[in-house]
Amino acid sequence: MRVPTLPIMFRGNGLREERIGASVRRWRRTATGLGRRTWSLLAISLFCAAVTLSALADDPFGPPIGGNDPPPNLPPEITDFVGYETPTGWTFTGYVIDEEPAGLVVRFGDLLSEQSTVADDNGYFQYSVELSEGGTVSAQTSDRHNVDSNVAEFEIT
Repeated sequence: MRVPTLPIMFRGNGLREERIGASVRRWRRTATGLGRRTWSLLAISLFCAAVTLSALADDPFGPPIGGNDPPPNLPPEITDFVGYETPTGWTFTGYVIDEEPAGLVVRFGDLLSEQSTVADDNGYFQYSVELSEGGTVSAQTSDRHNVDSNVAEFEIT
């Protein structure tokens, strides 16, 4: 008894096998579309593209390093703090280094306790005073987040 065979067979790899002729056992393979592997790769690729596009929607250059958290607030720093003698007394100058130095109050201590001045847009500050004695003059500031700077000192001899 002869076993019946189907004239067309479909394979999972996207190919169709078709019997050519009734008595000859030859088969012809033709593409039927995309196979399972191709569909899986296509789905993964589309998912990755969607995730990437949604991440770039907020920032075309990608998210900042460390995610979308704001950068940490660094403490301000007083640099180049010097004093020099003038005909009328002493002048103290320096710079406040901060994200937003404009308007930060620089507080003086030691010989100039309870005195202060304000930094300009570039962080530069200056304070002039009459002094009759030597000693140490210190300066410190705090940023808008109440983070204190270093204490800069100048020694008058």
